[in-house]
Amino acid sequence: MSVKKIPLLYVGPGYNLFTQTQCNQLVSQSGATEFLLTTAFSFNYCQPNDYILTQAYVDQYVDDSYFGTTNEDDIETIRGQMSAAISAANAYDSNVWNYTAYVDSAVTVAQRLINADSSCKIWIGLPPMLVNCTTAAMRYNYYYHDYIVNLFKTRMTNIGKWNNVEGYYYGQEDLPQWYTKFNINATNNYFDNVVVQNIEYMSGVVKGLGKKFLWIPYYRDDGSELPTRLGYIINKRDFFDYAILQPSYYFDSNVGASNVTLIKNCISQQKCLSASGAVIGSTKTSTTEIGGEMEIDGNAKTDSGYLSRYNTYVSNFSTFITGSNKRPIAFYADYPEVLMDSVIFGKVASFFTSGT
Repeated sequence: MSVKKIPLLYVGPGYNLFTQTQCNQLVSQSGATEFLLTTAFSFNYCQPNDYILTQAYVDQYVDDSYFGTTNEDDIETIRGQMSAAISAANAYDSNVWNYTAYVDSAVTVAQRLINADSSCKIWIGLPPMLVNCTTAAMRYNYYYHDYIVNLFKTRMTNIGKWNNVEGYYYGQEDLPQWYTKFNINATNNYFDNVVVQNIEYMSGVVKGLGKKFLWIPYYRDDGSELPTRLGYIINKRDFFDYAILQPSYYFDSNVGASNVTLIKNCISQQKCLSASGAVIGSTKTSTTEIGGEMEIDGNAKTDSGYLSRYNTYVSNFSTFITGSNKRPIAFYADYPEVLMDSVIFGKVASFFTSGT
């Protein structure tokens, strides 16, 4: 049972850099126990002029058997989407939009947080894969390992702060069913899924360094394969130390408040469940600890619907902050300027400190 209160701090290209004053405020007033430095952006450069995913790699190494469909027209469509995603990503300036720039920014913010409290604990995220390109997941083994995990370790070691690193966050938030297949009967063979192969590889890398591995996937029982895929990964394998489930209801009222309650039940029972309450895969055999994610953005200041949905999270998840059954809670509060807005920051601090 863990008391973990983790706000997501977005860093790197595309974001304003957290100042020392802001980091002081985060450490002293937010109620957080640790901080996750991450990005929502997918990059296709590991460093200037050095591509990650190329069309040549896709053509040569992404086999049709990896896809979640055998329909040739569907596969052709997905391959076209992959090509479009690669072209779009390559249009960005490689001198700016790369893994190295992201890690350097994360180290700067980590140093500022640690300046505010020498015992501060830090997580860093592995950036998500290019959109529609999860079929090429194994390409990311090398780049995540060398340009995120090892580079961050080197940078933090060089400033004498490696011991402040709690772990790494797996930034790919879902396993879209059409893009990769998933076999529930292949528990010990990555579920025949290339993203799971990447997860297992990175889990071994991270845990081999004595660090923890965290995941914050979308979770809903919407009639798709999503809960089955996530449930089997979390319930059956020990890839992740912590799996914090995203309700998404705050952003999409159509998801329904029942999804927040479903996730509350998953946390309470420490099992991924279906909407009917059944345990995904019948039993949970992993030691992965399950938590939930709070979600808010600037809309809560001006739109009563958003504020009402936010309060649904508060009423469901406060018990994991103030009750005897404390569990990991992450907090998404949008870009740095939104998180540090006095009203939004006040919501984060109030929840983390008193569950309200």
